[in-house]
Amino acid sequence: MIDRAALAALARAVEHGGDLDSASAALARVDPLLRAAARRRLRVAHADALLATREKRADGGRHALRLAYLLLAGAPPAPGARDDVEAVTAAYEAARARHGAPATLGFWWPTSLVLLAVVAGSATAALALVDRPAPAPVAASVAIAASAGPGYRGAFASGGVPAPGPDDPVIRRVFSAEVPGFVIALDRFSDARRGGAPPAELGAAEAEMAAARARALGLDAQRALGEGPARALGALLTAARAAAGARAGDPGDRVDEGVAEAAGALDDALAAAGTGYFVDGDVVHDGESGRRLVIVYAFAVERVRVFAAGEARVRALHLRRIDPLNWSHTLLGFTRPHLRAAAVLLDQLDEQVLNLVAPGLGAGAAVPLFEPEADRGLRDRIEARAGEIAREEYGALPGIDAASVRRLGELLGRRRALFDGWGRRATERGLTLVIPAKLRLPEGITRSLDGFASRAELGELRALDEALGGEAPGRAFAALRDALAASVERHEVQHRLDAARRSPIMPKALADRVGPLESDGHEQPQAAAARAELSAYLAELARDTRTPRFGLGMVARFLFDRRLHGTAESYAALVILEGLAAELGVAADAPLVAGGAVDRRGAGKLYLGLADLPPERLRAAAGRLWERLFEAPLPALRLLDPREDATP
Repeated sequence: MIDRAALAALARAVEHGGDLDSASAALARVDPLLRAAARRRLRVAHADALLATREKRADGGRHALRLAYLLLAGAPPAPGARDDVEAVTAAYEAARARHGAPATLGFWWPTSLVLLAVVAGSATAALALVDRPAPAPVAASVAIAASAGPGYRGAFASGGVPAPGPDDPVIRRVFSAEVPGFVIALDRFSDARRGGAPPAELGAAEAEMAAARARALGLDAQRALGEGPARALGALLTAARAAAGARAGDPGDRVDEGVAEAAGALDDALAAAGTGYFVDGDVVHDGESGRRLVIVYAFAVERVRVFAAGEARVRALHLRRIDPLNWSHTLLGFTRPHLRAAAVLLDQLDEQVLNLVAPGLGAGAAVPLFEPEADRGLRDRIEARAGEIAREEYGALPGIDAASVRRLGELLGRRRALFDGWGRRATERGLTLVIPAKLRLPEGITRSLDGFASRAELGELRALDEALGGEAPGRAFAALRDALAASVERHEVQHRLDAARRSPIMPKALADRVGPLESDGHEQPQAAAARAELSAYLAELARDTRTPRFGLGMVARFLFDRRLHGTAESYAALVILEGLAAELGVAADAPLVAGGAVDRRGAGKLYLGLADLPPERLRAAAGRLWERLFEAPLPALRLLDPREDATP
């Protein structure tokens, strides 16, 4: 059933001119008990298809989707025919006829089965379209707003923590409740209008939307925000309605850009007032129905850090999500064309520490770099080495000691083992258990585990949570997150520097993998994204004075984990590992891609060889490789003291 659902989603995307995102979105219509596994199967097949052909964008990307279908259906074309668009199309049509996979997927209907979700975080809003992650931000080669903005104040001008004012509770309510309420009401109104609802129902939906807008822009909200931010918020809500109401089949570039521009203008106005809040606007398309779902993410700004690179100034904002919408970023940070800052997402960083860093911190523990089904022999050796590096580098962070780091790793490792065991029990019953993504457990979680955990296990869980609430574990966790945030900052700041520079250089080693940056006068999105990630990851490694070898493992993970193959990051990782090996004299047995697949053993050999070198040699080689590939000096990056001038 899982394969059939994934095949149907691929077929739907092919027939409606979609892409991997739209195929993944189609799976929102199937039973949630099958959905996660079907999405994993779909991503792996598409990643394999991208590696198997050089015609990645042929027929608007549908060639890769057809090839993914054939690979998943067990009918792969011969290696020599995988670049032949007509041959793959014919094979796809034949496979469709054999398998009978429909091009549409019916919505699942609730049954007596219960879906167990143990989730840390806020309540979920009632957006209905799909539950896939938000689309990745546009490639950094797109021009990004670089002007100073309207006279930033406070922390936005010099760095530091935004100071809350007396009206902060009202402002927080506006962004955490009233704006999301408008977004939900707008979605309901759009659904009613698109579905041809009776006039009375349509009128009620429009009245609900108007009331939600009035609450978001009430007199108390306007007074708390101030004239500039209040006017900018009104413009954003107007732009959101225009984007949601665009005609089906209309590319909607102007109205979609209007949402992004309005979000950027609101962020400028908030920064000009020194108000510690931030929004990000996006428009998600459903290719089959023509539906446009407008998302407005809201964040509290916990810290601003200002970086200088020559004459350039870049702000990095550390953000905490405060809205309850059931869409989330899957990235650790992002930049967008109409924003003037690099965003660092602290909620995702917490989860990254729990899922990738902390597992390797206990004595003898490993860092998970492969998918669970990978060959144990290869996986165990590499992940064990990554664990050693995690303990060496994170254990030496300023302000904490190695013993505290190991203790944190042991506590979180045991907690994870308990949840893994309960997850297996849930799977046997056809249920799903979601592992908490915070250091402390959410209130009431033990009641949710009734029937899965024994009394002794629940007692151990409570004892672990109490231990994790101590001062030393909390300090160690914060230090780990801050070190990871510093790496993400360097990555996102480099994206913004690259965007301002707008270099035409496309490294040949990367172009050989993903094709040219432009074709027929149009930028190729996959090539542009891969170039952006190549620059950002190399610059991040070159500037990382604390955890460069752990960072190398995070890059290599895009080659070790088959679920990540075919992403822009995986192509960047290929160039980085091969380029660093050449710079540092680490011998490679063969090219890392052969027969349309990543040679993970070869990648593992290069990673282990590079990880054994002194960190300074690795950092220096990353800098030299960046300069050779992009034919320019790597800009020196420094954090400005809050007393220094921070005007861009």
